[in-house]
Amino acid sequence: MFSKDIGVLSYPKPNIDEYHGTYEFEIAIVENILNGEVEKALKLYEDFIRKNTIYNILDSKNIAYLKSYIVSISLLICHGVIKKGVSTYSVKAKYHAFSKLIERANSEVELIKIGKMMIKAYSTQLMHNKNSVDSICIRKAIDYIHDNLGEDISLDMVSDHVNLSRCYFCTKFKMETNMNFSTYITHTRIEKSK
Repeated sequence: MFSKDIGVLSYPKPNIDEYHGTYEFEIAIVENILNGEVEKALKLYEDFIRKNTIYNILDSKNIAYLKSYIVSISLLICHGVIKKGVSTYSVKAKYHAFSKLIERANSEVELIKIGKMMIKAYSTQLMHNKNSVDSICIRKAIDYIHDNLGEDISLDMVSDHVNLSRCYFCTKFKMETNMNFSTYITHTRIEKSK
């Protein structure tokens, strides 16, 4: 039943230039944020929204299209920030918080302000990420640490979680984060409590 319905869905049919312009905007805004060019990203966002190109979403009396689009932009930025080495847990938490804010918004003006807040917040997250982590195992360990900060976390638990020996994990962790394991736990707990 569901698969039959997919064939009859209709989509807005903007011209190819609008598709291309939207794609270029999405790539440019993510790149600007990832490169620390917050002001450029904000200007690009404002110009894009003002031009009203995304399927004429601002002409619609229903703000659902704008909500959906801003959530999708948030997800694109979220994935880019994670690829830069920021903890998956903290970035996804920010994404979910913004999704809830967007969902509760009642006007276009409010949604546009949330979009600006979102750009600034993801940019701040990147600026505070002094430890860009390239290793997937160490990134997974950091995510595990952030997910379990309220619990007793031991070196053995985390090294087992990422399937590395304790000794190799310690060496790799310090090399990637510039902190030993216990210092990182303490530092992260202090940062989270602020």
